Amino acid sequence: MQVVREWNQNGMTVLCYRGVRIDWLKPMLPAYQRILECAADEPWLEGRIRVASIEGLILLKLLAFRLQDQADIVNLIPAPAGPLNIDWIRSEWDAILDSDHPRMQWFLGHCRKADSDQ
Repeated sequence: MQVVREWNQNGMTVLCYRGVRIDWLKPMLPAYQRILECAADEPWLEGRIRVASIEGLILLKLLAFRLQDQADIVNLIPAPAGPLNIDWIRSEWDAILDSDHPRMQWFLGHCRKADSDQ
């Protein structure tokens, strides 16, 4: 097993496996730890890996909020087979920033738009 030797200032490192980019996060914020606690345990290579839920991934992308993250969020909102747990995302967000923060309002606006498009 390879050891992660380099983290960026946000506690992230990028790995590539067979052309697939994997963002590996060090749980620096309490929200990161809760995302890991809710993650699914999936087989990977000869071992197992924790994979974030859609809600956890959206929260991570709301925190980073780069242009690609915003596009990813818009594409993830309608992705779940069941309803997206917006209350969980909002609750975790509230532990970091206020619900009135422009990023949360942007997200909620896209959720409303996705609901009206269905």
